[in-house]
Amino acid sequence: MSQQTPDQKAKRQKSFRLSPSRSLSQKIGLGYLIPMGLATLGTWLGVQIGNAHQKQAEILREDVLEELLSVMDVQLNTLEAKEYQQGLAALVKEPERFQSNYAEFLEYTEAAREAWAELEDSYEAAESAGIRETDEELDVFNNVQKKYGGALDNYEQQVRTIVESVDLLDNSPESIAANQEIFLALGRNPIINELDDFIHGLEDLVDAVIDERVEAEEALHHASRLRSEILTASILLSMIVAAWIALYTSRTICQPVRSATEFADQVKQTGDFSLQAPVTTNDEIGYLTAALNQLVGRVRELMEDQQRTRAHLMQAEKMSSLGQMVAGVAHEINNPVNFIHGNVTHAENYTQDLLNLIDLYQTHYPDPPEEIQEELEAIELDFLKEDIGGLLKSMRVGTERIREIVLSLRNFSRLDEAALKVVDLHEGIDSTLLILQNRFKAKPDYPEIKVIKTYGKLPRSNAIQPTESGIDEYS
Repeated sequence: MSQQTPDQKAKRQKSFRLSPSRSLSQKIGLGYLIPMGLATLGTWLGVQIGNAHQKQAEILREDVLEELLSVMDVQLNTLEAKEYQQGLAALVKEPERFQSNYAEFLEYTEAAREAWAELEDSYEAAESAGIRETDEELDVFNNVQKKYGGALDNYEQQVRTIVESVDLLDNSPESIAANQEIFLALGRNPIINELDDFIHGLEDLVDAVIDERVEAEEALHHASRLRSEILTASILLSMIVAAWIALYTSRTICQPVRSATEFADQVKQTGDFSLQAPVTTNDEIGYLTAALNQLVGRVRELMEDQQRTRAHLMQAEKMSSLGQMVAGVAHEINNPVNFIHGNVTHAENYTQDLLNLIDLYQTHYPDPPEEIQEELEAIELDFLKEDIGGLLKSMRVGTERIREIVLSLRNFSRLDEAALKVVDLHEGIDSTLLILQNRFKAKPDYPEIKVIKTYGKLPRSNAIQPTESGIDEYS
């Protein structure tokens, strides 16, 4: 547990004094002011956002109406011009009516061209003004403009060329018939087909503009609905905030005292000094709660110190018991191992005598009976002669290894020796390394650990009196 210095405690107390909590009147005033402010802000935002969307929708609707009027203007004037052009064939024998009809044709053609130019300017102005047309409408308009943008000019020029080429003053039947045929042939001219396609394209554009008008009306409804939704949301939010602030104010006033009381009762009943009461205010109740936490924390530190001391005592007792057990196990292992180790020498001597006897027997009786020869081959006598020496040697090494481990365990436990004695540090390190030798081997998580022993020569010293006199005493 971290300790607080006196400076830190003083600084914390000073911060409490410099940050007093709000008064009850301020909390109640904020409880009224915040909901009213939210309601006012929500109303203002709703009106502003709704007006902005409505203005944009109205601009879009006006643009749609202008485009619709322009398209219908182009369409109607083109149809009127085409109607007057078709009437020219019947009027070739009446020059005055022909000229009047031709003048009407030119007037409607000019009006159609002007309406088409206004429509093109309208789309360019809409793009620069940030008015977003629908993709379908733009595709239809661009397609009509690209394919049939010059249809009116071509149509007027073709009719003008034909009118200038005919002689209306020649009233002979042959001339009238020829002139009528010229104007009738105009109806089969590709220019007329292009003009018809232009008119059909305008019809598609009218449909697209009408669809955009529907979207504009929906945008107006959306703006109105958005305004209502924002106003409703602001009112609901204000009500929620007002309810929350009322609850918060009551809890702010009553909860700290109740929490401190419940905390004290809980610590008293459970004896759990790790608990801490939440400091929720910076007023006097907050000071009291902080002091109570410090008191409980100090008690907890004292109890933790007591528990650590008790744990150390228990650990020492466990180590003592472990040392007794290790010493007992080492003693029980040491006796049979010494018995085995002592008999290995006699086993080697007896085995060597038997091998010498077998060699002597084979020297004097090189040709034994067939039954003995088969048994010698079955037991592999030559292999036994070579292997039995290594087997007895490995048994000697194993018993010596066990004796070293037993000695290390006895040195580790130190239960059979006096409490204070002279020890060899090299011997202690060697015993420890011998016990831990298995842990130095390579494992999946880490490679083999190699320990290099270069101790040097250490003089024996008195650990109870580590002075020059103590060293001289053992030198």
